[in-house]
Amino acid sequence: MSQILFICLSLLIFGSVTNASRWGCDFLHSQFVGTLINYSVEGCNLEKRACKIDVGETLNISITFTTNALIENAYAKVDGVPDIGPVVFIKTENICENENSGIKCPLDQGLQFTYKGSAKIPDDKSMSWQDELDIYWRLLIADEEKNETMDHGYGVKTRQAKTEIGCIQFRTIVYELD
Repeated sequence: MSQILFICLSLLIFGSVTNASRWGCDFLHSQFVGTLINYSVEGCNLEKRACKIDVGETLNISITFTTNALIENAYAKVDGVPDIGPVVFIKTENICENENSGIKCPLDQGLQFTYKGSAKIPDDKSMSWQDELDIYWRLLIADEEKNETMDHGYGVKTRQAKTEIGCIQFRTIVYELD
């Protein structure tokens, strides 16, 4: 019993010090080939419960990480998952081809990289009311052969690659513009 308590406390302390609980959005279904160093979302204090944004606003993120394998090509996938309702697809981009991402491929194993990305919160009828969204910002290896369907529960299914470099998850509160 004391060993279990020690392990739980160690994981809790490690997670709070390194923010590790935010790296990896689905530990059960994903293989990670990256290690998070640091990340930030412009204009958001991620120590708070949620980041407040307006419909149509652009989120800007910076993710610093190292790789555990050689990565020839990679992309970013950004989704918003509300408490109730369908997944809001926000953006997918090839980060190796986007000169603003700060990434040049291939990504050599063991080196540190900083990805910079942006995604606009959709300005459509599905976002015309205040809503809380969990934003999932995935960095993925571009390998179409490894795509699979993932069931998030509540009838929500998405297709994603099995192999992730990593994933950042953060909560937002979205407000309708007047």
